[in-house]
Amino acid sequence: MAIVHAETSTGVKQPLEEISKLTHDAGALFLVDTVTSLGGTDVRIDDWGIDAVYSGTQKCLSAPPGLSPVSFSSGPWKLWTEERPRCKAGIWI
Repeated sequence: MAIVHAETSTGVKQPLEEISKLTHDAGALFLVDTVTSLGGTDVRIDDWGIDAVYSGTQKCLSAPPGLSPVSFSSGPWKLWTEERPRCKAGIWI
């Protein structure tokens, strides 16, 4: 599940803790865009069970643009590091 935490033009902020629980109950990972909220409101990544989160320095952090802080829980890392079947590439001419 991917969601934007806060929307600046309307001021709407999503209830991340509740959405995270529903997402995990369904067996999915939870990705949150915090570009407009990180640094301006609570973002409790571990407490709320957020699996992956990213932001941008140009908005609420008021830093020079071009950087993007990211954080991953062990859930995504486990998926990326486990051995899994690979797709066999064909030769296309």
